[in-house]
Amino acid sequence: MDSEKIKFHNLHLPNEVRVFQIPKTNIRVWNEKVMVYEVKIDDAIGGNFTFRHYSFYDKWFEINITLDASGKLITEPGPIDWSFNCDICTPCFSKGTNFFNLDLELDILVSNDGKEYVVIDEDDFENVISQGLLTVNERIGARKGLENLIQLILSGNLISYLEGICSFTDLISLSDPIPYNKLQLSEVSLLNMSERESYYGKELES
Repeated sequence: MDSEKIKFHNLHLPNEVRVFQIPKTNIRVWNEKVMVYEVKIDDAIGGNFTFRHYSFYDKWFEINITLDASGKLITEPGPIDWSFNCDICTPCFSKGTNFFNLDLELDILVSNDGKEYVVIDEDDFENVISQGLLTVNERIGARKGLENLIQLILSGNLISYLEGICSFTDLISLSDPIPYNKLQLSEVSLLNMSERESYYGKELES
């Protein structure tokens, strides 16, 4: 069982599906609302860093953070100095040990204290809309996810919300960085535009 992998399929429009293979031992939380995993970062300067990913069955966003060995948030430069990389995306869905979601292009970077933020990649979002690559519900969901995430940030509760799911200082010993490969959308039928929105938020029978 320990050697079994979770495969996370993340569709980047128009056709690229990035597949991350995560050992089950790296899954920190997995229930009907959220899946959290951690992986080691292969850092060029030799830092002992953990990448943590929060994916939700009931929300139109996902959140990524990087932590040092003590559980301290790593900050990176950008439009603002940020520690939270939040992707607006569809709710995830799963089938057995396979997870799926669709990146909706919009992103929010959030400062170390969880209070300052900037929205980026709005042009990319408008571009996929203009190409007809999103359904009406996906367009509505993206804006809903953006609004809900901004409300969470402005409430001052982003950090406490995430720590309530899995504490930043509760880290595990990790093996080597995980492999990932790329597939074409045509190879992952569950993410086809005609099918995928009926699956969002669900755990499908294997």
